[in-house]
Order: sequence, then structure tokens, then C-alpha cells
Amino acid sequence: DHFSAAVARYRPEHSRVHLIRYAQDPLVTCLSRLANTLWFLGRADEAFAARDAALAWARELGHPLSRGVGLLFAALLDLDTGDEKGLRARVAAMAEVPSEQSPFVVGRAALTALVAGEGPDGVDEAVTACGGGLAAPGQGALLARVRLAAAVRTGDVALARTAARALLDLGGPACVWAPEAHRVLGDGTPPRNAAGTPPPPP
Repeated sequence: DHFSAAVARYRPEHSRVHLIRYAQDPLVTCLSRLANTLWFLGRADEAFAARDAALAWARELGHPLSRGVGLLFAALLDLDTGDEKGLRARVAAMAEVPSEQSPFVVGRAALTALVAGEGPDGVDEAVTACGGGLAAPGQGALLARVRLAAAVRTGDVALARTAARALLDLGGPACVWAPEAHRVLGDGTPPRNAAGTPPPPP
């Protein structure tokens, strides 16, 4: 509801003020986060529409960090929906974004390591190499989700279970991915997504 309200009240004529004061466009950010939220609520079509609207406005706006934010959350949605082609395309597009803002750079580094098949240690190394830390609210949860996907991709069951437990131990915002962690642990809890069934393996 908060994201939807922010989207409804956004005024394009104020975009320059937002960029100067906050360094990113709130319509791109709120539409992007709304898309991820709608997916968890089981409203897939609306989620994809919000994502596409965020990316379209980011392109029109031409502001690098705002475009990066849109791509970052679109990539997370690709990850959660099992859209490997979309994920790779989004990560490739992020590589072209000329922004060095820490939250974006950290997320981009983690996702780049993921699609490169570098495993959870590779994700950590990529984040460290770019000087990354927890520069934004929820970034720890984001990194835990990416680490879990990276661990699953290695095919090492023990490693994947360790990453799943770490995500569950993190709590807080990471709780939205708890069902996926439980699926990896094999305790019979399906991940929570639009279809109500497990997505394809990442």
C-alpha cells in the first residue's frame, strides 16, 4: 500500500528535485520494489507490469543510478521467478550503467558473481572487491538471497543448506525468502510465489 501510494502521488515535474536531494528517482524505486512485493503476494501479472513500468520510466528519465536501481530489483524478480534469461540480460545491462553509488555497485557485484557461477564465496569476494558493505536498508537480506542462489548452483547440498540456514538466521527483511530457504533445506515448505509452487531451480 505504501509503494502504491508513493507511485500514485509521484509528479514528474518534481523529478529533478528528487534527484538532487536523494540521488534517485522515487517512481523507479517504488515501482521496482512494488513489483517484488506483488510477486510475493501472488500477483504475477501486476508484478511484471510494475517492473516494466519502472524500467521504462528509468530509460526515459536517463538517470544512471535510477536505471541501476530498476535493473537491480528486476534482476531479483528474475531470480525469484526462475527467469534465467531475464536475469542474465539484466546483469549485462547493469554492467553498462555508469554509476558508482555503493548500494547499486554492491548488488551488481553480487549478481554478476552469481551468473558467472562463482558460488557464495565468489559472491562475497566480489562484494568485498568493490568495497561493498551494507550500504542500504535490506541489503544484507539481498546478499543472503544471492548467496543462497549461488550455493544452490554449485550443486553442493551441504553448502546450499548452510546458505539457507544463514538466510533464516538473518531474519528481518530476509523473511520474504524464508520459504525458499526451507525448500533448499528439504523440510517440505514450498517457496511463496505467484503460483504457490516451487519455481524452477535457479
